[in-house]
Amino acid sequence: MAINLLDIPEELHIHILSYLDAFSLIHCAMTNKSLYKTFKTSSQLEYVVQLHLDGLEGTGTRGTQSYSELISRLLRRRQAWILPEWNQMTTIHMQYENHAYELIGDVFMNSDRHQHLETVWLPTSNRQNVLRVDRALHGMEARDMTMDPTQDVVVILDSEGEIPLSVTTPRTIRLHIRTISTHDVHPLARLSTLECFVYPCLSGNTIRKPRLQIEGNTLLVSFCSSAASYQMRALIWDWTTSELLLVCQLITFSFFTDLTTLQDSSKPTFDPMLSFLIYEITLLNSMFFYVNMLSDSGSIQIFKLAESRSISDPPIHLATLRLPPTHHNINIRFSSHTGPIAVHGLPHESPVIQVNARGRLHVFNMIYSSYSDRAFMLLNTFLHQHILLTYCEKGERRGAGPPLDIPWDTWGPPNTRIIQRARTQANWSRYVHGQRVVLQGREANYDGEDRLNYVEVLDFSPAAVSSVGCSSLMSLSSNRFSKVQRGVFLVNDLETHLPCVSTVRDLRRSYLWYMINVDSIVCAWMNDKESISLNVYTI
Repeated sequence: MAINLLDIPEELHIHILSYLDAFSLIHCAMTNKSLYKTFKTSSQLEYVVQLHLDGLEGTGTRGTQSYSELISRLLRRRQAWILPEWNQMTTIHMQYENHAYELIGDVFMNSDRHQHLETVWLPTSNRQNVLRVDRALHGMEARDMTMDPTQDVVVILDSEGEIPLSVTTPRTIRLHIRTISTHDVHPLARLSTLECFVYPCLSGNTIRKPRLQIEGNTLLVSFCSSAASYQMRALIWDWTTSELLLVCQLITFSFFTDLTTLQDSSKPTFDPMLSFLIYEITLLNSMFFYVNMLSDSGSIQIFKLAESRSISDPPIHLATLRLPPTHHNINIRFSSHTGPIAVHGLPHESPVIQVNARGRLHVFNMIYSSYSDRAFMLLNTFLHQHILLTYCEKGERRGAGPPLDIPWDTWGPPNTRIIQRARTQANWSRYVHGQRVVLQGREANYDGEDRLNYVEVLDFSPAAVSSVGCSSLMSLSSNRFSKVQRGVFLVNDLETHLPCVSTVRDLRRSYLWYMINVDSIVCAWMNDKESISLNVYTI
């Protein structure tokens, strides 16, 4: 006998509805008076929606706290970010000079050129003390690193110390997979070290612009193997099985499906005229990635790894998202940055919440230049991940046909926010977390004064956008759109409509760079010992 959903007890209503996401939950509440009443009277269901408004989601646990207490805490955090209002400021002095660093959640790692690695657990709204662990990197020098505290994993790119420059000898790149807690070989890794080779060209076998990203069990490594950008290479591994999933020469965008061919091609040939076609590659999740294409005014090329997750099967090209049209004599370079996403949430930040993966932001730092006019323009473009994933899904549904080709006017104006700036954030790692971005205050001269001591927080969450006008501090209200005038670089005016709120605070001093996590802004400055110090502003 069929049972009507409305005939079962309200407690079961709540239990069933709690498995829905916020959008589905709201849609259900709008279809029936009884479901609407259940939705309005249940703090558990309200909590799901309130998390969504901040770009967050639950981890499935809540400890001993009631849903009412969780909502109250969430609203306090939201209000503190809108102001923003600091609860405390903690200064942390790093012991060693800064050569490479990473911040995920409240875990900050710093390494120098002398085989030292220090790990610091920053203070949070739940914990005021600072925890520190210093380790010696025996036999390795950290050139770069990436980590996921929820899996207790850190991947360290070994620069091999002072390897001589050579135009005939390949260089070996080693990626060491360790635990954060003990620095032992990670128990889930089949191999403790992943290796690849840099084959030399006329510029030698150097490693430039290394970039590491970890998404679940997928590890991306990209680097430039010479002074010329056309020697860019990207590799993707499953770090748990040590299987190589993708090898890509970014300039020709060729995928090697035979490792023997790759190893035998000690001197790959490239066309220098194509040296600015491909600039960067970024993981969306463990299956999808995109590359920044620089030709034809620039585009975002979206791909999916083969279902077999085998290097013998090339990735599938799903879609091309075109950037705004430029004049024919204009060059563009654009890098991308996004906040961390962890497999199990970030327990050191909060045991009950995590960033909603579909809602996190991608920031594109776009540099336009004109050789004829010797002019340049810097733009920051902000885009939610769910837009990129939507085109992943549309591209998959198209079947075996050609990839989607989407012009800027179709996808860009309603889904992005473009802001013109006087400096780029390209070298400031971890300035994005969820739907918030921290930047040095724009040189817009709000009242004619220099604003280098100011920090700006851009908040793209629905909760922040709906709260415009409630702050008495100097805050830039969320305009209905942002506009960049056409001219030397752009063929048409740019008008973009992604809502955001910008709040500016005076920190009373300037900093080298800024980072952000769920409830802190982390500011770095150089101390007297020629190492960095961190000021952690906790809301």
